Amino acid sequence: MAVTQKQSKGKVIKILTREALLKRKVRRHLQRVGFKRDEHGVLYLPVDSKDAIRAAHQLQRTERSA
Repeated sequence: MAVTQKQSKGKVIKILTREALLKRKVRRHLQRVGFKRDEHGVLYLPVDSKDAIRAAHQLQRTERSA
């Protein structure tokens, strides 16, 4: 899907690019598995124990096995 702009009556309609859609999907996935952002925008897991990391990846393991 390419970026296109259509002007009618002074309004601009923007269509999201494939890259923008991919970024949104990745961000949504990381949020679902538990990642957060700090005040500088850096991703982190709120808990850094081994069990927390396993729990964060449980969704991926479940999706793959289905």
